[in-house]
Amino acid sequence: MKIFQLVPSLVHGDAVSNHVLAIAAVLNERGYINGIVIPGIIKKNSVKIPKPSGTGRKHLTKTGVFCLKKFKPQKDDVLIYHMAIGSELTEFVISADVRKKIMIYHNITPEHFFQNMPELYARCKEGRQQLERLVEHIDFSICDSEYNEMELLSFFKK
Repeated sequence: MKIFQLVPSLVHGDAVSNHVLAIAAVLNERGYINGIVIPGIIKKNSVKIPKPSGTGRKHLTKTGVFCLKKFKPQKDDVLIYHMAIGSELTEFVISADVRKKIMIYHNITPEHFFQNMPELYARCKEGRQQLERLVEHIDFSICDSEYNEMELLSFFKK
């Protein structure tokens, strides 16, 4: 079994990216083979990927970062999807034939806050539409706040 985190972008200093890297560090410490999947091009040195600490356990591996277009999950894999904005990752997660699908819901900013920013407006609107379809395909959800939990539960009731 391998664990893969899927995230729309991996950017130094971003809250969702920091969460992804913290989880990767814990998975490394516990000896899980894991990776991070992003839809875009992987830029060298864009973020520091956590390495295992010196625990003496030789089976620990470094987290790999993979481009979605080349990523082929296996049936025994676990996917952790960090949902925060509309992304091609959503359709990938919905159609993936894997052991478990977990979503960490970070909240999608309501699109009206981005009326003067057409790309962000469209991606936030798309994310809310995708979330309605996604919830039926998730085995387990985690929210990073009580507010996000209440919002996510409203999508399960639709």
